[in-house]
Amino acid sequence: MLRLAKTAVCGILGCCLAAQLAVPVARSAEGGAPAGDPAQKPAGKDKPPARPKPLPVQPHLLKQLPMIAARCGTIAVVKVASAGEVKPDENPPSQEQPEVMMLMRMGAWWGGIGGQGGQAQRARCEVVELIRGEAGTKELAVLCRHFDFNGARNAIWQEMRAEQKDKRAPIQNPSEEDILKRACLTEGETYLLVLMPDETAAPAEGEKPPVLSTAFLPVQAPAKEVLDELRGLVKRIGAYDNPPEMKPGERAAAEKHVADLASPDYMVRSKADDALLAMGPVSKAFLEETVKATKDLEVRERCALILEEIKPLPGAQPDDWAGKAAIMKPAEKPEGEDKDEDEGKAGAAAGGNAAGLKE
Repeated sequence: MLRLAKTAVCGILGCCLAAQLAVPVARSAEGGAPAGDPAQKPAGKDKPPARPKPLPVQPHLLKQLPMIAARCGTIAVVKVASAGEVKPDENPPSQEQPEVMMLMRMGAWWGGIGGQGGQAQRARCEVVELIRGEAGTKELAVLCRHFDFNGARNAIWQEMRAEQKDKRAPIQNPSEEDILKRACLTEGETYLLVLMPDETAAPAEGEKPPVLSTAFLPVQAPAKEVLDELRGLVKRIGAYDNPPEMKPGERAAAEKHVADLASPDYMVRSKADDALLAMGPVSKAFLEETVKATKDLEVRERCALILEEIKPLPGAQPDDWAGKAAIMKPAEKPEGEDKDEDEGKAGAAAGGNAAGLKE
């Protein structure tokens, strides 16, 4: 009896051992690696590296965006199809164009003047949304001259600090290569670009003219609020430059509101003010007529203030939103002018030296 029990136990243990040995073989036959096999890769190793967060534009710079965009003829949301290397700018904007230089600096142009430290990057961009520009534009050849190197450096520092286990340990400075990669246009990414024609940039091989130069920092993954503000700006510009004709009912209402501007009651004047302002550009021509015709000083001043308020950019002039900003080639001087200037400078220097010797 005891011998039979031992035989049964041995048989059971043998079956369990055979089953355990058979499991890896079965898995191998199904094409999977057995558990504990070195060939099996740990989970998560095949995941691509996380993409860096979009580089934010500093709030004080974003406040200048509408004023800069109004001066430029092209505003577009684009996807970068191809992007070249960031290289020294071969043809930086000339200081002979003070308005363009002011525009470039307002847009946070970090490059130097006259080629001293200026950087540029060529890119081919597919238009996702054309907010302002030539209708039907599908592709843009872009020369990017605006790079937020400081913002890129700070973003890298913050990311390094977040990943660091010992928060008290010092952080190494990011390399110039890492800063450039983070600040420049990246293939496949979406940006809001504010652009102007650039006569100094000839199309590169494969590019379709014209080449447009940036007037503001590229805004990566632009927020809806930023886009809505620019869409509204362009709409206001169109409505102001080409106001709809005033209908008879609107003219009658405007005449009543203008009459109320002369009322001795402040509340009546205030409501008339608000009503004329709410009419928008449709009242532009009527208000201009009133300013010229009325003899009432109060009415004239209030109508003039309303005319300023209904402008696309309050207080600005038509050139400020005309979208005509462009980088032009330096003016060519007449032949022999440079030589005359050099001789004049040399003569002045010689005269100065002679005067010094006499003293």
